[in-house]
Amino acid sequence: MLAGIFLNQHYKIFPYQIIFSNLVAKKYFLIRVFCKSDDVDDKVMLVILEDEGTPDYSLLLQEIEKNNLLSMISGKKVYLQVKESVSGKLENQKVLQLPFSGKKESFNFSGSILLNEMNLKNIYKIIGHPIDDLEDFLDNNYIRLLEKILFQKISKPPENFSDCILALSDSSLQLLLNHMLHKNIASTDMLASYIYGLERGGERIIENLSKPIRQEVVEKVKTAKLYSSYRWADEVKYIIHRNLYVAARELDIPVKGMEILDYMRRSYELSVVKAELEKKRVEDWLLLFEKMNQFQLILGEINRKTLTLALTFADFSKLENVFRKFMSKKGLEVLKEDIEFSKKSELDKRYFSLGSFYKSVKDLYYTPIVEKLDFEREVMSRLNSSDAVDLIVDEIGFAKVVYALKNMPGEWIQTVLSGSIKNIYEDAHSGKIKIKNYGDYRIEECRKAFLKALLILSDEEKI
Repeated sequence: MLAGIFLNQHYKIFPYQIIFSNLVAKKYFLIRVFCKSDDVDDKVMLVILEDEGTPDYSLLLQEIEKNNLLSMISGKKVYLQVKESVSGKLENQKVLQLPFSGKKESFNFSGSILLNEMNLKNIYKIIGHPIDDLEDFLDNNYIRLLEKILFQKISKPPENFSDCILALSDSSLQLLLNHMLHKNIASTDMLASYIYGLERGGERIIENLSKPIRQEVVEKVKTAKLYSSYRWADEVKYIIHRNLYVAARELDIPVKGMEILDYMRRSYELSVVKAELEKKRVEDWLLLFEKMNQFQLILGEINRKTLTLALTFADFSKLENVFRKFMSKKGLEVLKEDIEFSKKSELDKRYFSLGSFYKSVKDLYYTPIVEKLDFEREVMSRLNSSDAVDLIVDEIGFAKVVYALKNMPGEWIQTVLSGSIKNIYEDAHSGKIKIKNYGDYRIEECRKAFLKALLILSDEEKI
């Protein structure tokens, strides 16, 4: 995942390794990482280990220099510059190796990006997570921890997200807006305030609303300036942007300018689901539900296509007798045929469906468990940052998060909430803003949803 800081989606990335840098390379390059605001001026080594054909690395170097991921997730001006180096000798020092391969018109090649401890410290200094206090950062546990932190960072919509949304086609914009309003994620009051803040860009949003909603929003935009404030504008922007960002992923709508974030997120999601498969296979989960006499839940709650694609990773001979209890002979034969046909699907598509399967079975599995857990103890022991809270917002919505955390210790709240979500929390519980259809009577329900999302995200090593 770390390789995405330098490489875009056109390159195949392989699992990282911690090695001593005695690699013999065909070519050596130095990537300068410069961020004036953080006083960072560092050099990262890139080595080409093998190539075939007529190599021309100019395009690779240009793509690295255009990679603006660090700028997008940090909000700072970060520049990458690449120059060829005469020698790449690192005197056998310990480094993090990020292997990759690529194909261009005239040649194929493989190489590695090599990060030493100072490189890593500077990268995470830029993204707002300084690690100068660590004695030996080149350790698998720390690398996995910081991959998790990076995932949380890239899960946020960037500052210029409104520009990305306004660049969408009318049909895509309409899909996103309808999705958000249909799920009651944001009210028309919020949408009106957001549109008012966009000024001229807001007209495009209005034009792509359905007629009944459009008329209501237009009237509310006229009065938005009467109750708008910088704080309220930021809160609305947080809610609208996060939900449009999630909706774009759910509806598989590509957003221009977000390609590198989507690529890194998908890469991390793939690594998560592969790790999940190693920990507990599909048939293990299904046999567990059969043992609990709840197999019918699986058939009733999990989308048939999702289940079929997930079963392409299972040993169906271990499950056939279980399915036979709940399906006709003809139905079972059709399922087996569907599984065999689905094995021809693109592997990544199958993995993402497998991820949806795992999330669904865990949602069912944890439903009775959260009833018995101590909410305050579980949440305070697992949550340690506002970025992690934001991931839960993406899963259950800001309103459930705000009410789930009500009455939690004030000092702890100050450590895990920051920015817009903290302001929303404070304003909702001080009476400055009202969240429709929410009140103290829903706290217990919200806590169950919050805790279930937290447990699943923790299982996935995202929190």
